This record gives sequence, C-alpha cells and structure tokens, in this order.
Amino acid sequence: MDRFFDRLGDMLRTVLGGDGPGTETGGPRRRRPLHTDDPDLAAAWDELESFLDSDQEPAEPARGGASSASGASGGAHPREPLRADYATLGVAFDAPMSEVKRAYKRLMRAHHPDRFTHDPAHQAAATRKAARINSAFARIERDARATR
Repeated sequence: MDRFFDRLGDMLRTVLGGDGPGTETGGPRRRRPLHTDDPDLAAAWDELESFLDSDQEPAEPARGGASSASGASGGAHPREPLRADYATLGVAFDAPMSEVKRAYKRLMRAHHPDRFTHDPAHQAAATRKAARINSAFARIERDARATR
C-alpha cells in the first residue's frame, strides 16, 4: 500500500510541476517517477510528459522500420494507409492536426498503463493500447510534417 501512495504522490508532483523527492528532473519539462525501471516506459513517459506540458510538436519516436507510404511516392491516394490510424484515434480521416492532438491526449490519459497498476492484466492491456495509440499518432504526425 505504501508503494501506491508513493506513486500517487509522484503523479501529483508531476501534474502540479513540483520537484519533490519522488521525482527525477531531466530538464525543464522532463519529469518521471523514479520507480520507472523499464527503459521503454521511461522513454514513453518522457515523450508523453513533454507533449502534455506544451503545445510543441512531439519528439520523433526512435523507431526504425515503419515508414509512411505518403510523401514522395506520388501515388493516387498517398494518405490512404493512414485511414486506420485516424480510426485508432477516433477522429475523421484527414481531421485537422489540432483535433488529432486532442484525441491523442484524451486517449493517452484514459489508457495510460500507470492508471492500472493495481491490476497487471489491465495494465498489460493498457500498455498494448497505448502503444497502438502512440504509433498511430506518430505516423499521422510524420505525414503531417512531410506534407508541410
């Protein structure tokens, strides 16, 4: 039960912007709980925190391989592969980026794995859902940057 209250305190300090003993500060916008032992979760946490703390563009995820079919290909419908990503975020295909960002933030708040620490099965499902949300948003964001 003490671990629960420690995590709750860390979360409140993060939300309120405090740098108490339970947080680790890696810069002006990077705050994450010390109990984050998984490097992938730590990277995702940092990316989410920096995105939620500002209206700046999110950092490009360090993933290799998945490239968008849009851009230089010049096909008849270069954005068509993104239709599933828009559906994952629950927005209309070709919705404005501001609407996509709002949907992304809402979904990440609802499905973040740290909300389900009490139940490992729900936490694992939330981790998978959050990964799908992150990858869908990253592909849409990458396409938006390429078409600017």
